[in-house]
Amino acid sequence: MLIVLAGLPGVGKSTFAAALAPRVDAVVLAVDLVEDALLAAGLPAGSTTGVAAYGVVERVAEAQLAVGRSVVVDAVNDDPRAREQWIGLAERSGAETHWFELRLADPDRHRARLEGRGQRFTRLPEPGWDTLAPRADALDGWAAERWAAERTVLDAAEPVEALVAAALRAVRPPRP
Repeated sequence: MLIVLAGLPGVGKSTFAAALAPRVDAVVLAVDLVEDALLAAGLPAGSTTGVAAYGVVERVAEAQLAVGRSVVVDAVNDDPRAREQWIGLAERSGAETHWFELRLADPDRHRARLEGRGQRFTRLPEPGWDTLAPRADALDGWAAERWAAERTVLDAAEPVEALVAAALRAVRPPRP
């Protein structure tokens, strides 16, 4: 199973991924961790490290799926090309795929989460609140994409266990 997360920085994707993965016996592959490692290895900072990180996670996810492991991809996925890469991976691997977009409607709560999480990485800078508007617009563009209906939008204001329960219902629907 391939579970792909999306959502703005600070909404709680990594917390959700960490709580969901053991419930579906999956590994978590986080793009931010890979990008931080690329920067620590000496690659110059810039948009190419982010693109490279997505590529590395895709390759590792493909290898995990090939040996029968389920994968949770923890990434913003605000660029349509990123979402297309996961569609391609799903097609190549034949993996059952589920998309979850986490949204946090209350801007004060979102900003507090983003700014309250501190510096999580050694090299990758944390995004500032003022950088999120274009990313939000890009995620909003998802609704116009041909496969937008395939995603489940979760309210990140809910407790993480409620989000996990909703995700489990989506990946394991009740039998009639």
